[in-house]
Amino acid sequence: MKKEHITQAELKQLVTYNEVTGVFVRITSGHILGNKHRGGYRTATFAGRTYYLHRLAWLYVFGYVPAQCIDHVNGDRADNRISNLREATAEENQHNRKVDSRNTSGVKGVGWNAHNSRWVARVVHCGKRHTVGSFVSLDEAKAAITAARKQIHGGYARHA
Repeated sequence: MKKEHITQAELKQLVTYNEVTGVFVRITSGHILGNKHRGGYRTATFAGRTYYLHRLAWLYVFGYVPAQCIDHVNGDRADNRISNLREATAEENQHNRKVDSRNTSGVKGVGWNAHNSRWVARVVHCGKRHTVGSFVSLDEAKAAITAARKQIHGGYARHA
């Protein structure tokens, strides 16, 4: 039967991890560990099982892997410095997402409503979309959504 997860002790026998740079190095070969995954995350394989390096960084430093998510504070999925990682719920992790590539306003959470020719600001909380308001100018909508996001999402708020 295949083993579920690598332990902290097993990991430390195979690699070293630099908390400041976020880089793993194989002890046996001295090679930098990890390949860039198509989603932007860095991964590595041990004993036939592939792991995300941000989860291994957490395991290496703290001795466990959170049941939910590990969030990259700066949004860079390849930046595995321990100072850039934090535990998060799935919802908190979503709050820290960058602006969607399909967004036409350039402001996260703000879109144009052609029906009433106004900018509409919306924020998601607890899985539901809440309208912050409808605005004549994009600047007004941006100010309103930024304030709402700070209040609702707290430290996980990302504005761009």
